[in-house]
Amino acid sequence: MSSNTKRGQFRAPDELVERADILATALETDREDILTTALREYIDEAVCDDEIEQEIAASYYGATITYEQLASLAGRESDGFSRPQTAA
Repeated sequence: MSSNTKRGQFRAPDELVERADILATALETDREDILTTALREYIDEAVCDDEIEQEIAASYYGATITYEQLASLAGRESDGFSRPQTAA
């Protein structure tokens, strides 16, 4: 896990948390690792979905998110999106 972490808090159904705990026990890890892995995999898959990709693009071109946020979400420099020009 990265040494740069940010604390997050959310509510989830009891059954989902229990399933995460059971999986963590079976894999000899902890709930945090299970949830971090699940969230990372969900985001990685979501940014490859055509509909979500269009929503992300609209957010970028509508100035809701910055180029840096777009690149971070994509996990790399974002091909197909032009970096905004800064005033000299």
